[in-house]
Amino acid sequence: MTNASRTWQRNILLTAALAVLMLGLFAALEAPRYTYTGYTRNGSRVVKVDDGSPAAAAGLRPGDRLDSVNGIPLRSIGDLEHRLIAGDTWQLVVRRNGAILTLRLSPTGQPAIEVVRARSRSIFGLCLVAFTLWAFIRAPGAATMLLAVGGLSFGLLALGAPYSAPGSMVGPALEATATLALACGMVLVVHFLLAFPSRGRFLQRPWALWVLYTPALVVGVTAAGNAVLPLALWVNIRLVGIVFTLLSLAYLLLAIVLLMQRFLVAPRAERSKHGLGLMLGGTLAVLVPFFLLAVASGLWPAMAWAYDVYSPYAVGTFSIVPLAFSVAAVRSARSSRTSADTKL
Repeated sequence: MTNASRTWQRNILLTAALAVLMLGLFAALEAPRYTYTGYTRNGSRVVKVDDGSPAAAAGLRPGDRLDSVNGIPLRSIGDLEHRLIAGDTWQLVVRRNGAILTLRLSPTGQPAIEVVRARSRSIFGLCLVAFTLWAFIRAPGAATMLLAVGGLSFGLLALGAPYSAPGSMVGPALEATATLALACGMVLVVHFLLAFPSRGRFLQRPWALWVLYTPALVVGVTAAGNAVLPLALWVNIRLVGIVFTLLSLAYLLLAIVLLMQRFLVAPRAERSKHGLGLMLGGTLAVLVPFFLLAVASGLWPAMAWAYDVYSPYAVGTFSIVPLAFSVAAVRSARSSRTSADTKL
């Protein structure tokens, strides 16, 4: 890589990082304007209703299918539920067991626990951008470029977007951008693990990048399009959501398998030289307690308190992963330079 190439790549990354951080700053400042409803939905289906929440008081139940909010069809809502004014009364039209019900819900301001979660996500997003960008600046190269762009993608998703008024196209556009950021981030992490500490056999094939990127980008673009265009005319929105979720899980599993395979195959000296143990240890230190507590709370209700205590800070603990990856990438570059100098 020439000095000129490094300079313009660094400038592009710094500009993109500044834009992402500015969006995150505005999102953090305007967080009080968002409301709390107490329900979570997947498409039109309500999947969770918090105890004691406005949604619970309104009579909303898991399994209900949402048709409209304040007369606005679900297709046009996007994330409108989080942009209406706390204290207003909403009219929700839902379908339950074949019947159509009208419920009245009065959202409130964000409770303290939700503020903690929002701040935890902001810290995670900041760490994603800062750590991976630091790795590229300290050790510019193809692998750290992938790491930095992946950090920016996930950072955009974690930091969030500023408040936009109901009915504005800004909200759907930002929602579409976040969806694309998630799709790009997933595939970039897998690409990084295939390229670090050295290019694997798979990447040496001429069709490798097409196979790696095409599924994520096609599904990501389709899912993002649902936020701004009436793709429901020819695309099943729920099916796209299911495919996107399954694809995300597949890339996550592939990333974990690649990380473990890199660690197990490498000789002990190589593990230390390239920080493979640091990467694997940092990842397991975050994922193992997260999944154990999540599963335990589902299997043994008595353990739910432990997950409730841990969950607000769970996203924040994920900052360990970009830190471990970034330190490993810089250590690998330094070790490679030292080895080259020794040979000279």
